[in-house]
Amino acid sequence: MTVAVDFKARPAVPADHRQLSTLMHFSPHVHRHLDWRYPLDWIGTSPFYVLENNGQISTALACPPDPPHVAWVRLFLNSGRIPIQESWRILWEMVRLDLGHDKRILIAAIVLQDWLTELLLASGFTSRQSIVMLERQGGGALDVGLPRGFSLRPMRQIDLPAVAEVDAAAFDSLWHNSLQALELAYPQAVVPTIVEAAGKVV
Repeated sequence: MTVAVDFKARPAVPADHRQLSTLMHFSPHVHRHLDWRYPLDWIGTSPFYVLENNGQISTALACPPDPPHVAWVRLFLNSGRIPIQESWRILWEMVRLDLGHDKRILIAAIVLQDWLTELLLASGFTSRQSIVMLERQGGGALDVGLPRGFSLRPMRQIDLPAVAEVDAAAFDSLWHNSLQALELAYPQAVVPTIVEAAGKVV
């Protein structure tokens, strides 16, 4: 697909990794989803598209679904070589065509920059929730008591299927974590912990 004068849109391929990594660090506009997976690990999954000119990538957009019913905007970057509104419009249309066959898929983004908000609102997105991030500095462990019949213990790898079930029961479908996502999160967690009652993860 030919774009503008000399730009071409195509799926990202493993050979793009180095160039995309550089663009992620030096482009004026970069959105990275708050994720357990590095954005470029999604290369090879669909939809993940780039705009390039003579082998030089200027823009990338990745929205692979995970879990299957939610496609987060996992990466959008623009180097400035093509106007951001135009590059977004081109790649967003390709993503919509890719995902449009399944009407159950919800496409969502956690927005941290005003420029991305403007692009999304112009593309028909609506604001659904506000996210508050809290940070606790210093201090020791909190002395938290549990009700009778509940026990706290370190999480193990073997617990993850049960944790995925609790996650699915506890949250709205937009916020579900797939088992694969939890398997990536587990080794990155500082203190992976579960609560049990009657031998079940709750």
